[in-house]
Amino acid sequence: MKNMFAIVLFLFFIATTASQTKSQEKPNPCNENMTFCWYGEEVEAWGNSWVAQDPAEKPLKISLEIRCIKKFGICALASAQIVMGNKIVTKVDILPITHWGANQITADGENVSTDPCEKDSYILNRVDRTVLYFSSPGPKSDFTPVCMGKPKTVVYKLWRD
Repeated sequence: MKNMFAIVLFLFFIATTASQTKSQEKPNPCNENMTFCWYGEEVEAWGNSWVAQDPAEKPLKISLEIRCIKKFGICALASAQIVMGNKIVTKVDILPITHWGANQITADGENVSTDPCEKDSYILNRVDRTVLYFSSPGPKSDFTPVCMGKPKTVVYKLWRD
């Protein structure tokens, strides 16, 4: 009887320890290749190109990282791109966060004042761990002669080659 009690007690101990260990494990905040991490109040993602959802559009070869910080209400978007064959252009944009939900962040680009032809928006999605870039017609795209072509919205997804 003592042996049976010891076995039951031992199995109970193992079951209790195993359930405590499982409940204490936290899901990984990053995807498997560490290109998207959601740390609660901060989110960061990086990639080296934007792939258009419309196959007629060319991908944009830009290396970038975006980092959003809830308490500051901003996302910082750092990018580097090779232009004119051999020049590297780098820049950092500060994007105001317009929405921070449990599973999605929306940030607006700053270029409305400097580029009347285009308005940029970014959506970071926690569920599928993606970043989307929406390039849509700016407020004066129909009225400014500098704007080339017919205004349209193009959706890009951040990609890592």
